[in-house]
Amino acid sequence: MQFKTKRTPLLVALMLVGLLAWSFAGSAMAQDNGPTETPTRTITVSGQGEVQARPDTAFVSLSVVTEADEAATALDQNSQQIQSVLDTLTETGIADEDIETQSVRLDPVFAQPSPQESGTTMQTTQEITGYRAINMIQVRVTDLANLGSTIDTAVSAGANQVQGIRFEVSNPSERLSEARMAAWQDAQNKAQQLADLAGASLGQVMEIRSTDQGAFPFAQAEFTEAAAAVPIRPGAQTLSASLQVTWQLTSAGEGRGTEDGETTMPPSEMVPDDIVQQVTAQLTNQLGLDPAAVAVVSAESVEWPDASLGCPQPGQVYAQMLTPGYRVVVEAQGEQYEFHTSTPPDTQIVRCENGSTE
Repeated sequence: MQFKTKRTPLLVALMLVGLLAWSFAGSAMAQDNGPTETPTRTITVSGQGEVQARPDTAFVSLSVVTEADEAATALDQNSQQIQSVLDTLTETGIADEDIETQSVRLDPVFAQPSPQESGTTMQTTQEITGYRAINMIQVRVTDLANLGSTIDTAVSAGANQVQGIRFEVSNPSERLSEARMAAWQDAQNKAQQLADLAGASLGQVMEIRSTDQGAFPFAQAEFTEAAAAVPIRPGAQTLSASLQVTWQLTSAGEGRGTEDGETTMPPSEMVPDDIVQQVTAQLTNQLGLDPAAVAVVSAESVEWPDASLGCPQPGQVYAQMLTPGYRVVVEAQGEQYEFHTSTPPDTQIVRCENGSTE
């Protein structure tokens, strides 16, 4: 008992020393954390863009329907009649690959049921009186000026049902790209106005969400006999795009958005020397100059709004994605030349003049 009594004060002292050491360490760690970072200010806006496009392709659904007492007879008559329609369409210039069989059916035809009494229970009986064969095809027509006469020819050849006509724009990507550009401009104008009201500037783009939509109108028709020059008007379709864009807000002067949609990065982000050297080499090769005759006027980091690098070509479609890169302006023989680039490793360099590439 004496041994335990003598050791107790020593154990208590050691515990107190450990507790004090842990307390000082925790205090030092709390001091090392430093001040809390200021949260990033952002602004999110939506933009809409619409373009009108005239359809250039029609898809016509045609059917041949035949009935006979025997299934084989109905199917045989149907096969002969649909073959006549196919041959006639081919003679009018419709390619084989533009004609597609949608379905072939053979259904029984029932007589109208008559109720018969059997005690207190009502029963119905169905009698098969014949068979109906249906063969449906879809025809792709690109000559819309003669669409009505094409339908008239098919009906005259034996197509006794026209289920409907669908109009489409065969290549909507170019027009959708125009709609996205309009949506981007709309979003940027809204964001710039709100940033100005808040006394701030638009910085780099943080996030983009895109939604495209194309309207495909239908012209419905039902024909059971030939009609001369069926009048059809395909009208116009509205292709639309919606964007939701989030920008970083900076203090006035820190970052600037340009009217072309690109964002100039802060000056601290330097342009690599090899990018400037590649630009210089490209210009000297194009003009046949000595590299010493080319001087760098300016070089800056830029975030291009899409893969065109700020120099879109008419009729070309570009990936709608933010593309980091550089703008380098050089001078030779008293003339200035502007080059737009992407970033390594797959660096693209284009000489941009008045919004076009050379």
